[in-house]
Amino acid sequence: MLINNLNKCILYSFLLTSLIATPAVFSATPEKENKPAGNRQTRQVETKEQLDQRMGWWREARFGMFIHWGLYAVPAGEWKGRADHAEWIMHTAKIPVEEYELFAREFNPVKFDARKWVSLAKEAGMKYIVITSKHHDGFCLFNSEFTDYDIMDATPFKHDILKELSDECHKQGLKICWYHSIMDWHHPDYLPRRQWEKRPFEDADFKRYISHMKNQLRELATNYGKIGVLWFDGEWESTWTSELGQDLYRYVRSLQPDIIINNRVGKGREGMAGLTKKGNYAGDFGTPEQEIPSTGLPEVDWETCMTMNDHWGYNKHDQNWKSKEDLIRKLVDIASKGGNFLLNIGPTAEGLFPQLSIERLKAIGEWMKVNQESIHGTTASPFKKLSWGRCTQRPGKLYLHVFNRPADGRLKVPGLQYEIDGAYLLAEKNKKRRNRAVSQKEEEAVIDLPLRPLDAIDTVVVLNISHEKLKFEQDIINTSAGDLKVRFIGHGTLMFAFKDKVIHVDPVSGLADYTEMPKADIILITHEHGDHLDPKAIKAIQKEQTKLVMTRACAEKIDGGIIMNNTDVRTIEGLKIEAVPAYNIVHKRSNGQPYHPKGRGNGYVITFGDKRVYIAGDTENTPEMKELKRINIAFLPMNLPYTMTPQMAADAAKAFKPKILCPYHYGQTDPNILADLLKDSKEIEVRIRKMR
Repeated sequence: MLINNLNKCILYSFLLTSLIATPAVFSATPEKENKPAGNRQTRQVETKEQLDQRMGWWREARFGMFIHWGLYAVPAGEWKGRADHAEWIMHTAKIPVEEYELFAREFNPVKFDARKWVSLAKEAGMKYIVITSKHHDGFCLFNSEFTDYDIMDATPFKHDILKELSDECHKQGLKICWYHSIMDWHHPDYLPRRQWEKRPFEDADFKRYISHMKNQLRELATNYGKIGVLWFDGEWESTWTSELGQDLYRYVRSLQPDIIINNRVGKGREGMAGLTKKGNYAGDFGTPEQEIPSTGLPEVDWETCMTMNDHWGYNKHDQNWKSKEDLIRKLVDIASKGGNFLLNIGPTAEGLFPQLSIERLKAIGEWMKVNQESIHGTTASPFKKLSWGRCTQRPGKLYLHVFNRPADGRLKVPGLQYEIDGAYLLAEKNKKRRNRAVSQKEEEAVIDLPLRPLDAIDTVVVLNISHEKLKFEQDIINTSAGDLKVRFIGHGTLMFAFKDKVIHVDPVSGLADYTEMPKADIILITHEHGDHLDPKAIKAIQKEQTKLVMTRACAEKIDGGIIMNNTDVRTIEGLKIEAVPAYNIVHKRSNGQPYHPKGRGNGYVITFGDKRVYIAGDTENTPEMKELKRINIAFLPMNLPYTMTPQMAADAAKAFKPKILCPYHYGQTDPNILADLLKDSKEIEVRIRKMR
């Protein structure tokens, strides 16, 4: 204790002897007079909407900095031959109060720079800072009227660290938050004492300690502007009760109604797992410590706090640092489960962040510069488990975090319920960004990845998701002029979307509700049979400007179309369309007539940018088909006995070599037979969709 405070000790005569023996220490010091905290403890009544509004910034943030700093930085983890201590050194090394207080004389962090600290946090993508206003040792990093055991009175530094840090956070746009220990090994009224302590406790009054704590909390809530979080700790000892926690929660909220308070204010925390037990417990979020829940926790707010090495406070011997890869992936893992990540730093007694901490912050910051969109403001993954990584989401977007790139470069996303509007890599800058090819079935979506990952730690793939539930399987094909969306409606019916154009092929009412389908710019009819030419479906999707393209035989059944004969070529709505003969050679009716005579049916080749798409119609492997060139995607029918056998389709495919082959209109034929026939044709990818 400082000499000028001796007269405050008269009321504590049982401590005076110790004070005289060691006049520069603080164990003998009574706390400054406790003024009544005031009766402001009105119960908070809060709707879900009000809670969501209060928690909004915190849920948006996802990433914060924890700082454990105090007198324990002076011994730096070492005491009497042991080097495994840190912020608990007073307890683990059993240092008496009067001896521990001597560290205050040496605590002079002249290299502390609030601007640098806040800038490092901000550059790392952190949105808030939680710092120890007081840890279990009772020493305060702020200027308190209620104790001399603080940064202003007990140390040579005499700067209010919390004031400088809060001012800088407000200036740089981060939230400032306080960690505050309920447990206090220094205060004469705190109970229980440590078992190894020799201080008398008969005159200790725990209620008086609570009044003291509330007075200091009032200072923290009123002297430093708007505070984001009060992060309590040290609630596990028997003197603290659930009722005291609820009372303290209400008291702090009465001081700052919008403040957020963790669950360690009361007794609801379930060990280091940190989540709140069922029941009437105080606190706004759970606090897992040094661990991450195994799964997401719907409708639960939680925050994992974790060290970069093995200690919270500074330990100069601790070199067991987590790698930047590990920390980035932990951040992603936590966000993918709907939690926040509070990553700790233990500064030195000089006021510096350890260099290895700085290096890791900067590495995280470099990754966050590119990928912060996939962290801030996101919610938990809709998937239970992904073998290659994690997923975060926001309305209209899924962020696929690829930790382990599949060897074949095809990223499989299981059970996606909504239509994909596009896919791209977040690491590709806007001017160089290219959409990735996507195929989407009811069971899974598959995204083509680049040959090498753009980021070995985590390459983020963005999926733009429609609000429409997936009704039909879908592929997205990249072209030089934009994405081509292919919807597999069923049987011989397809739909294409390209830029602002919609092209329907053989729309049939029995396969879809065409009153709800997008209106057509172009309708292609391959032939006049009723499972391909349906006037009702055509009428449902026609608009005044719709171009109806069909064969001459179709024109005998429906009016108003553009007739294309075999081998005709036209440009319609800016798209080049070629009519290809579609007919039977082998398969015939009982009267000897082909099911589809030559000259009556069309296939079509449509050019979308640099991609040529061939829709064969009802046909066999004709000579004209085998002469086709530069086909990127081909739709070949296998509806027996009316069209091709799998062997015919394989024969044709080997002849004109499409890059992607989609069997369609295959009836009861097993399309996997075709895939097996072409398994050695590596240049042809067979995609099987529901097209019976």
